[in-house]
This record gives sequence, structure tokens and C-alpha cells, in this order.
Amino acid sequence: MKILCFGDSNTYGFDPRGFFGGRYEDNGRWPEVLGALSSHQVINQGQNGRTIPHRENEAALFRNTLENTKPALLIIMLGTNDLLTGCAPDDACRRMEYFLSHVPEGIKVMLIAPPAMRRGEWVQDEGIIEGIHKIAELYRTLARERGTLFLAAGSLPLSYDGVHLSREGNRQLAKKAWDIIREIPDLEDI
Repeated sequence: MKILCFGDSNTYGFDPRGFFGGRYEDNGRWPEVLGALSSHQVINQGQNGRTIPHRENEAALFRNTLENTKPALLIIMLGTNDLLTGCAPDDACRRMEYFLSHVPEGIKVMLIAPPAMRRGEWVQDEGIIEGIHKIAELYRTLARERGTLFLAAGSLPLSYDGVHLSREGNRQLAKKAWDIIREIPDLEDI
């Protein structure tokens, strides 16, 4: 089975400890850890700074990505950068709803609510911290309405910046995702 992980810097595996940022090694990024746990082909489509695609041209690029990779399962974890750039949680959820409407039939979807941010180098605003909790609630409702798999990343270990998953946070997220995925009936048939 082919799994496509579509997200921001937390999916990319951004390592904030380096002077120029950098990236965790393969065994420190949750999509790659998920691939090792599951023995499925996992494609990491994380991109630093990515927000939820909410314009037609962005949706078209996304559809092209899906058509080219043909995943059986699409895992989406986005919303952090939307909040960090001033988007309200309700607006982020509307963007996600629009974005999910562009996923073709036949592709199973797991929506992951991003990890809970905390005060750190990049986060000082309590409103943003509260907003990420609100997004988790809104995404849970959206996933239920759409019949989509859902995972709240919750309070996974973060790095000093208050935004990015640590290596251990990446490992824990991969394990949580795999615990849900392996319960999918007829997993090999999707």
C-alpha cells in the first residue's frame, strides 16, 4: 500500500536545532518511521511553511500530486502555519474542509490535528496556543462528518521552539498513526 503524508515542517522533519534549520535523519521523521513500522511505501510530502491549500490553483497542484503518486491512504497534518500567520481556527477548519473536498473518491484519508504548541522560541502568544486546541476540536468534528480517520497529535514532545516535534515526538506520532492504520479493515485491499 502507498501512503502519502502531506503536511508542513513537522511532516518534512524540520530540525530547529541547526543554525540553518536542517532536517532530522530518516529515523527521526514521523513519515519515515511510519514506513518502517508498517512496511508500506510512505511518501513524505512535507514542506516548510506550508499552510492549508485553500485556493483553486493550490487545489489543482494537490490533485496533480495525488494523480501522480496514486496513494491508497492520504495523511494530512496542516494548520499550524495558518495560525502562526494570523488565521483564526474557524477559518483554518473551513480551509481544511475545502481542501478535503478535492481528494478524489477511492483515497482513504486520515486527518491529523497538529501537535499542541506551547510557549517557546517561536510561540509567545497565548491565543495561538489556545487556537491549536480549538483546531483539534474542529478537525475532530470535520473528520466525523466526512467519515475520515482522525488523530489528534496532542501533547507530543516538542523542541525548544514550541512548534516543531522533537525526534521523540516524531516517533510517538508515527506509532499513534500506525495504531490507527493497522485497524483499517482489509488494509491490504485499499
